[in-house]
Amino acid sequence: MPRTISAALQTHLEGELTTLAMCWRILRSDGVVKAWTDHDAEIVYDGVVYTPLESGQPSNYRQQASLAPANMDVVMAFASGTGTDADLRAGLYDYAKVWSFLINWADTSMGIVKLAAGRLGEVEIRDNLARIEMRSLTQLLATTIGRIYTPECDADLGDARCGVAMAGYTKAGTVGTVTDRRQFTIAGAASGQAGDYYNYGKIIFSSGACAGITLQVEDYNGANDTITLIESLPYDPANGDTFTLYAGCDRRLTTCDTRFSNVVNFRGFPDIPGMDQAMVVPANQKWTED
Repeated sequence: MPRTISAALQTHLEGELTTLAMCWRILRSDGVVKAWTDHDAEIVYDGVVYTPLESGQPSNYRQQASLAPANMDVVMAFASGTGTDADLRAGLYDYAKVWSFLINWADTSMGIVKLAAGRLGEVEIRDNLARIEMRSLTQLLATTIGRIYTPECDADLGDARCGVAMAGYTKAGTVGTVTDRRQFTIAGAASGQAGDYYNYGKIIFSSGACAGITLQVEDYNGANDTITLIESLPYDPANGDTFTLYAGCDRRLTTCDTRFSNVVNFRGFPDIPGMDQAMVVPANQKWTED
């Protein structure tokens, strides 16, 4: 489908000299809008201020006439501890909606050339650089549809397919002694749960610098009520920060039965033989007949 642009912008594009800039508008999961441009000065369009991408390097924009997804990468440089660094590590940009377009920065009244709409994909943080992938909506066509036969359950604990009411498997708590951004104790009385009760579960912070952050629990030590997270928090937790802790599930039939009494909704296939059984040769059985 051809793009519709204004006559003035079409004339500008056909001219020998153009003053074009690429812009990106991002709607994060928390509702915050961020906007950047590869121009060296701010661009204001449709009430949104597009900030120059400091020390950034966008890749070439790739788009095809086929259904292959249009995508590009943007490499951003930032100092560790900046707001962008912490927000990326907090997951606020995960699968955020993104729109990209071209604009004549010398005369924004000409309108824009729409390029793509989609979501942010893979975010890789290394040293003081972040590589952010942008994927068009056609990326959704590459999503695998259907179930995979596995011994473990493929439902998420508490979702519609699982059916477990999580109200009975949660604990409201407060941060006690903080070791680092990955490990801290639960203040007050012990939870009274087994040592692995919250393993693979999640924790959602409701106050403090980490309010709204959700992370997975790697290990729970019931002896001293110590929580170890699978990833570091983007901000420093503090004594007194409140959170809600959810029980975990290792997706095994035994856990589904003994901890949740929910075998009727178990979504795995524990009795299907694996490759170790498929490759077994019966005793005294020849591969070929004489």
